[in-house]
This record gives sequence, C-alpha cells and structure tokens, in this order.
Amino acid sequence: MDNITKEIWETYKTLKAKIKSASEEKDTNKCLEKVTELWMFMNRFRNCDLRYYFDEEIYEFISALNPNRRNYYPNKLKNKKEFRIAFLAVYLGDFGGASIPHRFMLKDFKWEDKSVKNYFLITNFFKKDFQNTDSYDFLKNTIQPEEIKFLTKDLSHKERGDIIQKWLIDNNIDFVVANTCPSTLYALSSNCVPLIGNLTQDCYTFTLGPGFGDITFLVTMDQLFKYKYKYAKPDHFSKVVMLPLHSEDQLEKAEELSLCELNLPKDAVISASSNMWKSFFGDSEYLMKGIGELIKKYPFYHHLFIGTERCLDNLENYLIKNPDLRNNIHFIGPVKNIYRILKKIDFWVNSFPTTGGTNIEIAKIGKPSIDIAINRNLGLHPVEFLCSNECTVISLDEFVRLGSRFITDENYRNELGNYLKSKVSREFNKDRLISNSIYKEFIIEYMNRLNKESKLEKLDISTALDYEKRISLYNSFGVIEWDNQKKYKWLRKCVEDYPGKTFGWIKLLENTIINVDLKEFKKIEQEIFEQNLLDYRIKVYLALAYDKFNNLEKALKIILEITDSISYDPIPMRIGSRLLLKNGDLEKATILFQRINKDASKENIEYLIDNQPKDKLPLYYGY
Repeated sequence: MDNITKEIWETYKTLKAKIKSASEEKDTNKCLEKVTELWMFMNRFRNCDLRYYFDEEIYEFISALNPNRRNYYPNKLKNKKEFRIAFLAVYLGDFGGASIPHRFMLKDFKWEDKSVKNYFLITNFFKKDFQNTDSYDFLKNTIQPEEIKFLTKDLSHKERGDIIQKWLIDNNIDFVVANTCPSTLYALSSNCVPLIGNLTQDCYTFTLGPGFGDITFLVTMDQLFKYKYKYAKPDHFSKVVMLPLHSEDQLEKAEELSLCELNLPKDAVISASSNMWKSFFGDSEYLMKGIGELIKKYPFYHHLFIGTERCLDNLENYLIKNPDLRNNIHFIGPVKNIYRILKKIDFWVNSFPTTGGTNIEIAKIGKPSIDIAINRNLGLHPVEFLCSNECTVISLDEFVRLGSRFITDENYRNELGNYLKSKVSREFNKDRLISNSIYKEFIIEYMNRLNKESKLEKLDISTALDYEKRISLYNSFGVIEWDNQKKYKWLRKCVEDYPGKTFGWIKLLENTIINVDLKEFKKIEQEIFEQNLLDYRIKVYLALAYDKFNNLEKALKIILEITDSISYDPIPMRIGSRLLLKNGDLEKATILFQRINKDASKENIEYLIDNQPKDKLPLYYGY
C-alpha cells in the first residue's frame, strides 16, 4: 500500500472511530453527523478507484441508537390486493441521470389482481431550499403519487429520522425504496415497514445502503460480483434493476436546444460530454487531447460541455494552453431534460477516465457515442450498459479513428445509431425493468413471507471454489509428491470441513485399497455409514475394496445394489460384470454387460470384458 492510500485509510479509521464513540455515548445527532462527515470524505474519492463500496458496521452503529429498533419482522402481513410503496430520496436534482422518479417509478402499477400506490418523501439531507426541478415536475405531474413530502432544512439528524419513521407508519407503507442517508438508516432501523429496499446509483464508489434492509437494488451486474455482505439479514437478497431509460414522454416533450448564440457553422458536426469533473480529475487532460486532435483534423467539428461549473477552471486552463481550440469547444452549463441537447448533437463523447450513463440515453434517440474503457471500475458504463464494440475504444489513437469516422461518415453514424436504438430500447425499457425488478418483486416477496413459502437456496460458489482448490492441489501435485501421512491429513481435513462432499471420502478409500489397509478401510466405511452418504461412486469404491480384501460376496452385494439406478456411467456395469464372472455367474454377467454393449453374449463376454478399460485406480476424480 502506498503512503497516500495508507493515509486515506488511516483517516477513514479515525472518522469511523468517532462514529462508534458517538453511538456508544447514545448521542444520535453527533453520531449521524459523524457518519455524514465520513460519507462526504469518502465521496471526495469517488473518482479514485478505491474499490471500497460500503461499511455495514456503520449501519450497526446507527441502528443501535433507535429506541424502536427491532431486528426481525414485527409487522403483521395481510392478504390484500392494494399495496403502498414509498420512495425516499435525499434530494431531487435537475439532472435526469440520477432521478429516482424518472428512472425507478411507475404510475398506477397493476399486476394480476394487485395494485401499488406511490408515496414520495424528500429527506433534504443536505438542507437546501425547495426547488421546482425537472425531477420534481416529473414526479408531481406524471407519476402523481398519493403524497409528496419535503422535509425542511432546519431539522436535526434525529428529528429528520423520527419524522421519516412516523410518516411511514402513518401512511401504512408496505414497501420502501430508500436512497439512503444517515437519517433514513436511523428511521428504517425500527423495521417499521414490512419490506425495505435500498437503492443507490453510486455503483463504483463508497456509499451508504448496500446490505441494509431486505433487498439491495443494484444498477450493475458488477456490483453483484463486488458486494459481499457480512451482517445482512439471513433472507436479505440483491436484485439487479440496471439503469432504466426515461419514459417515452420525456423524449417526446424535449424541445431541441437552441445553440444559435454559439454561431456554429451550418455544416458543423457536434458532440458533447457532461460532468467535467469525471474528465479533469487528477488534472487529467486525456479526453481533451483526443477531442483536440479531432478539431485540428476537422475545423467544422465542435464539442460542448454541459453540467455544473465544477472543473470549469480546468477547461479554461486547457484552452489558454491551446488557443487554436477555443472557438470549437463550448461550455453551456446545466441542461434540464438531457434529451434537449442530445437531439441537437450528432454523437456523444463519454467522460473519461470516469464514464457516465448518457451513452444509452443518446442511443435511445438513434445516435452513437465514443466510450474510452481502460478501467473496469471507473469505466463500467460501456461495459455494463451500452456494450457496443463499435463504440468502445481503448487508446487515444482509436478514439481519433472512431471520432473521425463519426465526423465524416453520416451514413455510418445513422446506421450504427439505429442499431443502438433498437438494442437499448429493449434492454433498458423502464416499464419492463422496474415492473419486474421493483414493484412485482416486492409483491412476490411480501406474499412469500405471508404464506411462509421457502425459497430455493442462495447461489454461493465460495465452497465449490474452496473444494475445487483442494481437489486440484491433491490431484495435480499431492498424489505424486506427498507421503502417505500428508495425504491422509489433507484428505482428513477435506472430510472434516466438507463431510457431505465425495472427493475426500473416495480418496481415503482409494488409499486404503492401494495400501491394503483393512483396518483403516473399516473405520472409513463406518464413518461413511454414519454420515449417510448416498453417492454411488462411494459404493463403487466400497465394492472394489471388499473384492481387494477377498470378500467377493459383499463386493457383489454392494455393486449390484446400484447398477439398476445407473444410466450413463459404464464403470459400475464393468465392475459388476467382472465380479459376476469371477463368481462364476456367466448369465448374469452377460445380462449386465449388455447394458453397455448390446453385442455381448455368453460366448464373447470374457473377450469383450478383457478388451474393456481395466478400471484401475483412480476410477473417479482422476483429472
């Protein structure tokens, strides 16, 4: 670990310790304020690829402060047809990319004989005055929830949490989708709602929420691979909702933005990017260099930057250093309803090194984008969302080549854009994604709990990976290089840690056969009996062992007990036939062997068996 990273984590530990101390002191406001300080500290590193995404211990520190904290499910579930879902948002901004109403809410949801009513609460955690933003307008006029509650900015952390909790109870909310902040974590620690889901679009950086409540809604598959929960409820699960596109009406009502004041030439080819911080962080200028090369090659090409003024000074500095580019690079500030600018431009240039999700939004209107991808975490959007190898580049040379084609070949631009439109229109359809992944999922989970229906086991391959490592090491090295004592200890550890898995038992049996150790064999056989292991392969080895130890009668009894249940594996039939021949039962041996060779007869069975593989050890797990 380098010194800078070490300093970051030392600071993190210090800040976290203050949270723990305040929790132990039962000082709720102080604790929640310290959580906020840590949250904002970590948020400043959002473009630094720290690969540390959440901390469940913080939830525990917060939850311990709620006097109504309940760890289980105190809510009485009812068999009903009308449900209520509440969305809790920290704020509603002017940018649809992070808008919960635009992305994750459906109006008047109905499924089969059930319906869901929407409620919405803005926690106003950052204490701002109310603003009539594009997101709020869409929420109020399109989604039209039963209630929209905006919390005032003068509340303390605890007061905010108490109001959230009371509001949920008073409105008899069944489901919560929480864009979490310290106050919502505090409120929801009471389990005042039957089903609690957390949702954050901060998928590549530290955030609050994952692992809390009953469901963690993920916007990428990548989160599924990265997120490992230590303290989540036993029945907590994740659901991938992706990043749904806006409803069609958002696109249709978007009036093309006028760029008259920029005095662009009529033949201008225009691209755009947003969030300059994602492109200039760490004083990076890679994206500017690529855009600059394109402007030098094609003077009629112009590029726009939209969004807040954050890092505007970086842009200004770059243009001072490169005055020949100034007339072709423009900053136009925030844009309500991003489709207004997307309709005006010819293609999108995704931010870099950290990418954004606008590549699927411009694809929705039939236009391509250029995505630079060299970091799996910061550059996840071209990999997770658009996923087009025609739009993805991995060097500045490739960037300039693709940009050149977009600038000079309108037919290609349009053809590719039409393909991308059909692709994202299906894969990121809001009605389908949100219906299936949020609204239906809540109803299904509610009814499962009401009816006490059990689920299939959770998918977890960690034990399979661990066991396969043991098999691989033993087979590739241990079986040849280890002495008998080390083999025995290794295999013993396998059956102790995984008594229900087969490999360890089979190899222990195999070694007793090889070493002709009847005493150890009987010991292992007894243990297998006590474990009630039913794997037919173990019985094949038991039969081989009894034959080795000159108990042909017992060997035949064991092998013939399993041959009727075997369909594909020829080994039990071969061994059974050989043992029958050894016992002098030619007819039964022939009948059994005919299951793997229809040409077998009493006259040729000995010849056929002699020409079969000899079934030498190892019979199984020999790879």
